[in-house]
Amino acid sequence: IDSNRLVFLKTTYRQPPQFVRRDLDSREERRIRFRAVSADDQFSYRNQQLVYSAYEPDLRWGWRDYSVIRLLNLQSGKDIRITRKTKYFSPDISPDGKSVVAVAYPESGQCSLDVLNSKSGEIIFRVPNIENYYFTFPKFITDQQLVSAVRNQAGEMCLMLIDIPSGKQTILVPWSMHPIGFPSVHNGDIYFTRTENGVDKGFRIRSGKIFAMLPQPATGTYQISAGFGKLAWS
Repeated sequence: IDSNRLVFLKTTYRQPPQFVRRDLDSREERRIRFRAVSADDQFSYRNQQLVYSAYEPDLRWGWRDYSVIRLLNLQSGKDIRITRKTKYFSPDISPDGKSVVAVAYPESGQCSLDVLNSKSGEIIFRVPNIENYYFTFPKFITDQQLVSAVRNQAGEMCLMLIDIPSGKQTILVPWSMHPIGFPSVHNGDIYFTRTENGVDKGFRIRSGKIFAMLPQPATGTYQISAGFGKLAWS
């Protein structure tokens, strides 16, 4: 949130998942709100707004369920549903707060990347997907640019830059069998996790060049967040 406060999702064996604000100086933790039931732990925070996907069963049919987008305002405490009867996952909110991008997995099995109006949930733009890619962990770089981890039909993954007005797709990290996930963006730098030699390593892209982040733990570096001259990760 700032140089001395973090917001994160915390889960214990005694309490449901909850969004927590932590002060780094005092080490005091304060619960913002319990998260709605969800099968997706990913969330995004920008400018006092937090966006995540939540599970909802169909009111009539037991075999049908949904994953809707919810927007939580940290100042007012209001947790608002902005989509209905959808199958959205891994949402991110734009820098200006007017748009939300999320991965759609409808019953048809045709994955899509949708940019939504953050107030109405209406689809503003759908990323062209002629190659039938599987998108995951999309993040806004600017209001008009996205970065997303992408998997093709051969099982290879890459990191892709996507232009919203044109739909142009540019590969930032080449296709390979190394799994890629958890991208994040700060001041034009892109952070992500990629598996190499059995270790999930953290990387940064700056000015088109890829740098490994050190030190690397024995198992993995996940969900890197940068800001205010600091880095935080799980």
